[in-house]
Amino acid sequence: MKLNRSVVLAAALVICAGLIIGGTIAFFTDSASNVNTFVVAQGVSIRLDEAQVEKVGDEYVPVTPENRVEQNTYAGIYPGAVMPKDPTITLENTSEDAYVRAFVTVENGNQWIHVYGGATLEEGFMLLTCNTLGEGWTLVSAEAVENSLVYTLLYNDRLTAGQSTAPIFTQVTFTDKVDAETLPLFNGQFVITVEGEAIQAAGFESAQAAFATADGVSSNIGVDDPDVDSTDPSVEDGNG
Repeated sequence: MKLNRSVVLAAALVICAGLIIGGTIAFFTDSASNVNTFVVAQGVSIRLDEAQVEKVGDEYVPVTPENRVEQNTYAGIYPGAVMPKDPTITLENTSEDAYVRAFVTVENGNQWIHVYGGATLEEGFMLLTCNTLGEGWTLVSAEAVENSLVYTLLYNDRLTAGQSTAPIFTQVTFTDKVDAETLPLFNGQFVITVEGEAIQAAGFESAQAAFATADGVSSNIGVDDPDVDSTDPSVEDGNG
């Protein structure tokens, strides 16, 4: 018998956007009309936020650890400036268990990496974040997309409702290698966008297996039945 598996995704673009499915299925088992009721998993929903910061003198500092916001804007930055930034993904209290990953996009990233000379894209990410990659996070890919750099990071642990990841990173720096000649390449701004994405944990042995299936890398990773049909319409792929 072919096993159909439904994959449910939730995504966050700076903040969260949840994708929910729900309902009840009643299955009549025999002529006596005994009823077994199966409640469908309610899906996954996440929140992506960071500590609110304020400028004190020339430096930015967190207001308090409890003040969380969807995003911060840093004005008047300068070469060598180090800014606190701790994007964190939280699984909402109503959510099913999930695995999560993040995408970090650096606009004008090709210009930014240029000032580092021979640095690879991966090395550039560690320089950007002051080597503060959070515990449990793994940088799995780095690619140039038009004028931007896009980094994909995977959180290795399974989250339960109400649980948060470690911060993806805790600092960013505007490199001190920028000079009067290269500063105009940034068009007056340095933009970093963080996106979060979650996938149901049920039926998968690891975060790698779950997202590989969602991405279509393999149709049966984490699935007991090798005949699972990855083209079945019950498979949903959403980006919030």
